[in-house]
Amino acid sequence: MNGALKGIRVIDYTQIVAGPFAGSLLSDMGADVIKVEPTWGEPQRESAPFIPNETRNYLALNRGKKSLPLNLKHHQGTEIFYKLVSTADVVIINSRPDVPPKLGIDYDSLKKINSKIIYCENSTYGNEGPMSHLPGSDLLSQAVGGLVTSDKKVQDGLPQFITASPVVDHATAFSMCWGVTTALYHREKTGNGQKIDTSLLGTVMGLLTPAFIEVDAVDKERVDKFINNLKISKENNESISKGIDLKNQDAGAFIGSYANNYYRIFHVKNGVIAVGILGNRVRKKFMDLLGINDFRLDPDFDSVNLDGWDTSDDLKVQEVFEKTQEKLNNYTITEILPKMHNAGIPAAEVLFTEETSRLEQVKANGLIVELEHSLAGKYRTVGPVLKMSETPLQAKLPSPALGEHTDEILLSLGYTDDQIVNFRNKQIIY
Repeated sequence: MNGALKGIRVIDYTQIVAGPFAGSLLSDMGADVIKVEPTWGEPQRESAPFIPNETRNYLALNRGKKSLPLNLKHHQGTEIFYKLVSTADVVIINSRPDVPPKLGIDYDSLKKINSKIIYCENSTYGNEGPMSHLPGSDLLSQAVGGLVTSDKKVQDGLPQFITASPVVDHATAFSMCWGVTTALYHREKTGNGQKIDTSLLGTVMGLLTPAFIEVDAVDKERVDKFINNLKISKENNESISKGIDLKNQDAGAFIGSYANNYYRIFHVKNGVIAVGILGNRVRKKFMDLLGINDFRLDPDFDSVNLDGWDTSDDLKVQEVFEKTQEKLNNYTITEILPKMHNAGIPAAEVLFTEETSRLEQVKANGLIVELEHSLAGKYRTVGPVLKMSETPLQAKLPSPALGEHTDEILLSLGYTDDQIVNFRNKQIIY
């Protein structure tokens, strides 16, 4: 069976993380994805290469594509790009909004060549507004979007950004695919292409949706007070950690504090486990399993007044946490997890990625695939992250070596061998 996007050609003129990952996801769904990059390669090829032009990040984010390095600052390079656009269904691009017009590859230019083209453009801050022209990154979107201060991790007075993954970039890739597949469905019904705008700022705000909600009847006074106190703190040149303290006082230091006994990480005798309980019925099961009484689970506890959950200086709350940790210290991972699972309590061991990739659960769901790179040889990477019964997804190609498919693509566009040699001599292609 073929993927749902078989027969769809995607031009991927993207770099770093968000756009390349989006192109790879579209390839998993069956699309023919052509990676157009500068003749020296996109920046991700330069990040700790283990052989020339090849890095682990590039291999991970660009599988399933063919490579066509093009010099778009040369008019013949642009002509090749335009010819490719005439055969394509989708163009994805990530850059500052001023870059595509300068190169002549903006939506208005390309829809004159192919009126049905679907054009997905990703930027850091969006295509409108006073910040639209600024360069950006995952880190800057975390900063401006409030994720850095919301995560409540402070070291030496500085809030820390999420480093385990460029989480905003990766989430944006899914948004780009969401937009492209929806636009393809719309074109199937109407025959019309369209432009799609995604942004890292929009994604980070989407990820923080609950943090942005403000209900006038219950939040206005609190928010106004916090903003005023924050303004005073900044005028007094106080550390940003003061603002985070104000935020914690305002919202309650819940996640990670001992006031939160049911959605956190715990030590056990030979490792660490995560417990993720969201309802009082299961919280009670957890406490019963360990032989602990949590007064907050008593029937007469005032569940409307959340001070009992959030006030971290409440000695009774601290005692519940300390008793829980003390009890868990008596168990190994293989002792406590089966007991918790049998009782219907959500819990799991905390693993390293090297352990995760070797789990039978991961193997059973095909989440790791092995591919053969033309230069790097065999490598293992994350495969398609969803399954479809009638249009199965497949990691069909490794990431491409720089220029690996240049001749193949140009010949398919009608160029001759002599023309290709001439383009290469002029450094229009690689």
